[in-house]
Amino acid sequence: IKKESLNLENNNEYDGFRKSIFLDNLERDLTGIEKKYNGIVYLLDIIRIKLCNISPVNSKYKYMKDRINEILDINFIKQKIENDVFDKSELINILSFVVEKIREYQDEMEDNVLDKWVDDIMKKVSVMDDSNINKILPKIMSELMDKLEKIEEKVVKYRKAIYENIE
Repeated sequence: IKKESLNLENNNEYDGFRKSIFLDNLERDLTGIEKKYNGIVYLLDIIRIKLCNISPVNSKYKYMKDRINEILDINFIKQKIENDVFDKSELINILSFVVEKIREYQDEMEDNVLDKWVDDIMKKVSVMDDSNINKILPKIMSELMDKLEKIEEKVVKYRKAIYENIE
């Protein structure tokens, strides 16, 4: 148990280190005149995958995954960014959709914390422009990922418990 615990701790440290490097690179990509949005698109795709993974697996809920894939259509988002027609209002719509899904999937006891967080990020997004996007957007994306990872952990545990009790 001690060996496995140490291994998990080392993996968590490594994951934290990787995330830190990724976010530093993301901040650098969003700095200057020629901004690169590949990292943001990558994170949106990861968010799309995570939302699909934590969605109910019953076939009658397939529409939920279809809706997620429709809103977070990565190819369409890439095209809009490449053609310089992706704007802050579209980012707000995507963030609002992801937050709506987080609210659906998270524990109801966390709704007040989520509401405060949403107020905070919307204030940040409202003042976000080319001069500060490199500081604001990576932090928001990181926090979104953290929230989704926590939900994903709970869903995995819940599904595992269900499957173990079925057998």
